[in-house]
Amino acid sequence: MRLLLDADVLLDCFVARDPYFAQWRRLRVMQYLGDAELWTSASSYATVFRVARRACEAATIQDAFENSLSFLQVCSLDADDLRAVAAARWASFDDALVARAAAKVKASNILTHDPRRFAHASVPATTPDALLASMAAQGRTYEDVSW
Repeated sequence: MRLLLDADVLLDCFVARDPYFAQWRRLRVMQYLGDAELWTSASSYATVFRVARRACEAATIQDAFENSLSFLQVCSLDADDLRAVAAARWASFDDALVARAAAKVKASNILTHDPRRFAHASVPATTPDALLASMAAQGRTYEDVSW
């Protein structure tokens, strides 16, 4: 399963936001077991940087970004992607970029805390909780482990 992380879920990783950090750790277990690939858009890193910079030093955030490249796949967008996003005329350009990245990497889901923002996306959006609950219903549970 290929999952595209929206900036709000990516932020959970970098600033350990409660109550979402526990979900994030379970997604990492899912990835570690080979049940998921975790992807994000390069543009989401810029969003996370802007938000995290209010609470952290730039160097600390950049160190975390470098570390994350060992477990996150990053989708870059090009001029054709930007043309398509601009032509789509979404209310949120950032959300349209995430949706485009999800389609580009052929993600099965966009993970976000607000799936309504992706109602027009070609890839379905869900919350981490809903995804983990769906997996549990299929007999696949992912418990937090000490890394």
